[in-house]
Amino acid sequence: MTFSADFLRWLEVLEPSEGKFANDPADAGGETWYGITVRDWPEILTVPVAERRQRAREIAWREYWTVAKCDRPEMRWPLNLVLADWCFNSGDPEGPSVPEKALQRLLGVKPDGDIGKVTLAAVAAACAYGGTVGLARKLQEKRVRYLANLIQARPSQVKFVEGWWVRTMRIDFELA
Repeated sequence: MTFSADFLRWLEVLEPSEGKFANDPADAGGETWYGITVRDWPEILTVPVAERRQRAREIAWREYWTVAKCDRPEMRWPLNLVLADWCFNSGDPEGPSVPEKALQRLLGVKPDGDIGKVTLAAVAAACAYGGTVGLARKLQEKRVRYLANLIQARPSQVKFVEGWWVRTMRIDFELA
């Protein structure tokens, strides 16, 4: 499978935070390989351990990058970085549409969680007017507020805050 250059750049930001294997009982994701939850994608276990990184990348491409339309030309770097990473790590009972809806609210379009033609046109217009980096920064600010609210709502998650902030800082570095 061939991945886009932006997807590979995102993996450079993502993979140091995800590590290889994790299974923390306090983590709603449960057992993960390279950030891919075994509960949701048991196919990660169907390949030998040596091949799981590649399988995790394929799942991330298929289930996060392309679902959030980060592969579309309107979703340029670093906006696609922020959106994909938030989708990948939302861990929210509402599902992965939380980041998509946040983007749609920023754009002033109906927040239905579906990145379709209307949202992509609004992304293109916003990027032409204020720049892709400006829109990505606004979305990243929403993500930081989301994480703060998550910790307040679920105090048990405070144990993960350092990792979340390190990852957020890596993304902020890309926005500079």
